Amino acid sequence: IGHPGDIERLRMTAIELASTEGFSRSANDVSLRRMATYNFSPALKQAFEQIYGAPYLARLLFAEVGPTPAEDLFVTLDYDGSMTASSMTSGKGKDHFGVISGTRRSTGQIALFLRSIPVGSLESAVTAAVKAWGIGLYSLDEEHTETPAPGVLQSFIKDQLQEYTPETALLERAPKTRIAFSDLDPDLLNRVLSEYS
Repeated sequence: IGHPGDIERLRMTAIELASTEGFSRSANDVSLRRMATYNFSPALKQAFEQIYGAPYLARLLFAEVGPTPAEDLFVTLDYDGSMTASSMTSGKGKDHFGVISGTRRSTGQIALFLRSIPVGSLESAVTAAVKAWGIGLYSLDEEHTETPAPGVLQSFIKDQLQEYTPETALLERAPKTRIAFSDLDPDLLNRVLSEYS
C-alpha cells in the first residue's frame, strides 16, 4: 500500500533483483529472505535517510510459497526499511500470515484476529481474509480502539462492500505451469461475500 508510483518502482525492482539473482547464481538461490534482507531493506533505509530525496511511500507485503506450509514465508517492509518476517516473531512461534495496513493499530488488530483462528480449508481462509479486511478498515477509524463484536463487524463489512470490491488471488504450491499466481474462483468469493448481502 502507498504511493502508486513508488509501489510500481519497487515492484519492478523486485522483478529485476530476482532475475539478476537467478542469472548470477541459480534459480534455486533466489529467496525472499535473501532479497529482503540484502536488497530491499537496505535500499528503503537509504532512501529514508537521504536528506535531499524523498523516501519511498509504501508498505510492502511479500509472500514466498515453500515446499510445505511450514516453510511458507511472509515478509513485510515499511517505508523506513524496517522488516518483519512471519518467522521472526521472538518466542511467539511462526505466524501463518502476513499483514500490512494503513496504521500500526489496524495492523495489530488484524494480526490479533488472524492468530486466534485455525488454518483450515480454502473457503475458511477466504472467510477469515474478508473478516480481517473488515477489521482492518474498522480499526483505521481513531474512535475504534477495540476489535468489533461479530454483529458490528458483519454490519460494517456489509456497508463497506457498497464502496469497495475485494480482490483475491492464490499462490499455488504445485502449479501446473511455472506461474504460481492464479485468480481465486469468483464463485467461491461470491459465496463468502453473500453472507454480507
